[in-house]
Amino acid sequence: MNLLRPLGSTTAKIAMAFLVAQIVAVGVALMLMYGFTERTITADAQNFVSELDSDVSDEFERGGLAAATVAIEDRLANDGPRNAVIILRAPNGSLAVGNLDAWPTGLGDSVGWQERVIRTTGSAQAAMSGLHTAKLGGGYVLLSGQILESEERLGTIIESSLITASLAGLVVAGFSAWLFAWFIGRRVNHIANVASEFSAGELAARVSPDGSGDAFDRLGHAINAMLERVQVLLTELRLVTDALAHDLRSPIARLKATIDRASMTTRDGTAIAALGSVSDEADRLLRMLTTALQISRNEAGIGREQFTRFDGAEMLRDLAEVYGPLAEDQGFALEVAVPAHATIDAHRELLGQSLANLIDNALKYAVGGSTIALSLVQREGALELAVADDGPGIAEDDRALALRRFGRLEAARPQGGAGLGLSLVATVAHLHGGTFALEDNAPGLRAVMRLPSVTPQTPPVLALPQ
Repeated sequence: MNLLRPLGSTTAKIAMAFLVAQIVAVGVALMLMYGFTERTITADAQNFVSELDSDVSDEFERGGLAAATVAIEDRLANDGPRNAVIILRAPNGSLAVGNLDAWPTGLGDSVGWQERVIRTTGSAQAAMSGLHTAKLGGGYVLLSGQILESEERLGTIIESSLITASLAGLVVAGFSAWLFAWFIGRRVNHIANVASEFSAGELAARVSPDGSGDAFDRLGHAINAMLERVQVLLTELRLVTDALAHDLRSPIARLKATIDRASMTTRDGTAIAALGSVSDEADRLLRMLTTALQISRNEAGIGREQFTRFDGAEMLRDLAEVYGPLAEDQGFALEVAVPAHATIDAHRELLGQSLANLIDNALKYAVGGSTIALSLVQREGALELAVADDGPGIAEDDRALALRRFGRLEAARPQGGAGLGLSLVATVAHLHGGTFALEDNAPGLRAVMRLPSVTPQTPPVLALPQ
């Protein structure tokens, strides 16, 4: 069993597409949320720095250095919780007032928003800060900014929250995809099970609608209507085939009886020979009619009500006992390899007739061969019933024609027949939910029916009919 096969199913693909769509949607939403939060934090810090720069600049313009110094000291005292950064640099490069010990290296006199790692006076360690510089009158340069430590901490918290939310979203998306696949699979499997039951002969099987009116509900109603129509047609077919079998067999039987009576009353040798030929053709026509009708009934699933449980191994041994003397007369050794017991649920008469047809074919067409082997084994959950010979076999390209209804190979034409024997075997296998195939026996032909097994069986043992 391929454990990866369910991953390639349509339901799994739909569920995976649903999962990916949910993951992408959650990811995009979280990324947008993160970007919006980050932009909001940055904008808030820029507004604070812009306000700080404006206040100090206004005071410098109104009262010069003294007023600016008072404003800076006042802001540093009152804006401590906001972690303000202010420094006023004199024209000679010295620092007039502020909370930085040195002007940041490489920072120009007129710079827009810029983030740098700096250390303010009295701080134990440097921290990321948002800075802005502007030129004032008299050659003075004002640096204003804000330490972004709390913003960074908030950003870290947001990142951790987003990661947690992403993992939670992934779990929710996975569960939602599983639930979606389960719902779809349950509805589809119900329809598939009904179709399987119907094809297996349970003509009353129907899809159970849930009354929701959705696509599955409408599909169920449409399938039920189709199954209802098929059931009516099959019922009519059963009646027609039964009537046809009765109406055609009776005239042919009367025709044969008339021929037999005419043969008994005439003394003309030529007439007797002609009547005998006509009688043979009537027998052949009756067999063709019976086989064709049985094929149609098998294809329609008619006969499943006659399934019984029996020992398949015993049936093959019985066939070997019946055909053993005939095979020996024609120069064949009939071998049978079966387990001690092999319980099977099947239509015993049809299955026995199918195997008998295969044995007859082997006796007719395995020219030059010496062995015909009957076998019954269990492989991969299927019960294989095979008839194999070591004759010339059938070319691989001709096997499809041999299985076709009324299909006859050139080599078989001299033997007579209508080309229905293998078709009958194929429909019997289909009636039992199995398959029929012609395989190379190297040399010869191996005709094998694979049917659903019922019970495990012991390995086959070789036995010759007494």
